This record gives sequence, structure tokens and C-alpha cells, in this order.
Amino acid sequence: MKRAQIIVSVGVFVASTAMWGCVSVKAPERINMNGRSHRGSTDTRSVPHTTSHEDARRKLAEAYAEIDELRERNSRLERKERELKQDNDDCERRLDRCEDRHDD
Repeated sequence: MKRAQIIVSVGVFVASTAMWGCVSVKAPERINMNGRSHRGSTDTRSVPHTTSHEDARRKLAEAYAEIDELRERNSRLERKERELKQDNDDCERRLDRCEDRHDD
């Protein structure tokens, strides 16, 4: 009985060791965020050097604040673009009406 337990234990050990060698973890080549994929490699030269975990947290908070500011600026510019396009369309309609009146 003892011999059978030893053989089973050795068999389980060998099987688990063999299976461990079959496990392979690989990072994805491309990470998609919000349905968009990042093109090219990241330029790490722009990554700031940090000396501590708190310094890294502070720089990360600054980066997120800058991202929020840029998103807000982008929204304002998109809104301004829509307004200017609407103004342009209104001016073109008025010009067409004036030209039609003077053609008669």
C-alpha cells in the first residue's frame, strides 16, 4: 500500500512538473483601448524620471490633469468649428438669395 502511494505521488509530481513547462504567458503585441489601437512604439524619451513612488504619482496626476485640459480644449475647438461652419452656411445661403434677387 505504501509503495502504491509513493508511485502515485511521484507520478503526480512528474505530471505537474511536465505541465508547468507547457504553460506559456505572452504579452499581446497590440493593446486596444476604446476600440482604437496604438500605432507604432511609444517614445520613452519623453517619460519623466522619478525618484520615488510619490514622485511618480505626482507626475501621473499632472499628466492626467494635462490630458483633461487638452480634452476640454478639444471640445471647445470642436464647438467653435461647428459654430463657424453654421455661420458660413448661413452666409452662403444669404449670398445665394442676394444673387437670385439681383439676377431677376
